[in-house]
Amino acid sequence: MGKQDEIRLIAYDIWEQENCINGKDCEHWYQAEAIWERQQKPIPVAVNTKNETNKFAPKTNKFIPKRKR
Repeated sequence: MGKQDEIRLIAYDIWEQENCINGKDCEHWYQAEAIWERQQKPIPVAVNTKNETNKFAPKTNKFIPKRKR
């Protein structure tokens, strides 16, 4: 399905949610375009810029010796 088809379906949903009132087709189309554009943006991912350790990892001060081979 192409961009225009997806926008058309969103606009149709908006039209239905507003009780199928005619005469607002341009308004519904522009709303649908804005919604479609927002849906295309990637979701931001949190990046650890402070080089912090995992806050949920168990904290230990134990010395763990290396295994002998």
